[in-house]
Amino acid sequence: MEYAFAILFSAWLVALATWDLRSRRLPNALTLGGAAVAVALSAAAGGAGGALASLEGGAACAALLLVPFFLKAAGAGDVKFLFAVGCFFGIARAVETLFFVSVCGLALALVFPVFVPKEKRREIPFGIAIAAGAWIELAFPLLF
Repeated sequence: MEYAFAILFSAWLVALATWDLRSRRLPNALTLGGAAVAVALSAAAGGAGGALASLEGGAACAALLLVPFFLKAAGAGDVKFLFAVGCFFGIARAVETLFFVSVCGLALALVFPVFVPKEKRREIPFGIAIAAGAWIELAFPLLF
């Protein structure tokens, strides 16, 4: 069951990263739908306390992007995607998740201008960094 979750979660991350790369948009059906699934799974595993921990993790992660969002440096889809990722990992793993997403965001900001021609550059698709950081957070317990 754990492997099935990892495969489905990874597919969801790839779908959102690809969508963001191609259209610079993250659809609500995937971001908010993912958050709903995360809260439902947490509630099934831990009752109301599990659902609350899931929502707290989502809020903690989304808070990272609120200032950039209000400064128009991040999109609403990015905020919702990070909220959904936080819901999957919960409040107990929110700091680790934010760390990995931030490191991946920094790497993306450094690498993106090198590989994308100037005439094709628009805003950096931060959904790629969110997906990469979330995948690292998923794999991290397996590595250590």
